Amino acid sequence: GPDLALSLADVFSADIDSTVKVVSSQMQIDGKNVANHMYDIGEQEALQNGGVQQLYMGNIKPGDHKLSITYMVKLGKRTARYSSEAPFKKDKNPVYLKLNMQGKEFTDNSKQDPRFSIKEWK
Repeated sequence: GPDLALSLADVFSADIDSTVKVVSSQMQIDGKNVANHMYDIGEQEALQNGGVQQLYMGNIKPGDHKLSITYMVKLGKRTARYSSEAPFKKDKNPVYLKLNMQGKEFTDNSKQDPRFSIKEWK
């Protein structure tokens, strides 16, 4: 029968402080929407304190894929939208992707942006 074992897990962590609030995230795999999340205050604080959020867990066919994610983020009083994407390859083993955001000490007129990464956990 089909192998129903977990084949893709995506987690999100952040190296941020209280000047950064993650408002929402929208994840797509191969252009198809798979996960939307609105962050409440508790989740925003957990990310600010080094918490890890499971964004997506599911099955995916072997082959080449692309993960895309769009975040709405509040930096001081400014709200901005950021996108990050990465190709990944699925073979017979599960794929674990770790998404991360880094940025601290944003003021209301900060010009800098947070940095985003997507890395595969081996």
